[in-house]
Amino acid sequence: MDFARWRDRYAPDADVDGLPVKILDGYAGPGYGKAEPHVLAQIAEVARTEGVLLDPVYTGKAFYAMTCELSKEPRCDDVIFLHTGGIFGLLAQPGEFQFDS
Repeated sequence: MDFARWRDRYAPDADVDGLPVKILDGYAGPGYGKAEPHVLAQIAEVARTEGVLLDPVYTGKAFYAMTCELSKEPRCDDVIFLHTGGIFGLLAQPGEFQFDS
């Protein structure tokens, strides 16, 4: 959904035309549903420490990308991570994760 459609549906008075949008596409990894070991490790760490289940298809890679970008710009204070699910992707690859410390 583009910003104009979002505005029309949820916030008719919002000024979205001049929003600075930055698209990052360098975090997809080796392919759909294939996450690299450092992404899998972060997925396990987030589950262990926060109780949030991310998946290796979308949310785990997106969360990893967000943390990498935030490490480059640590003063960023207006970040929202929209978690859209995760458990089903985890169940498809149970042998990929090491959850014990």
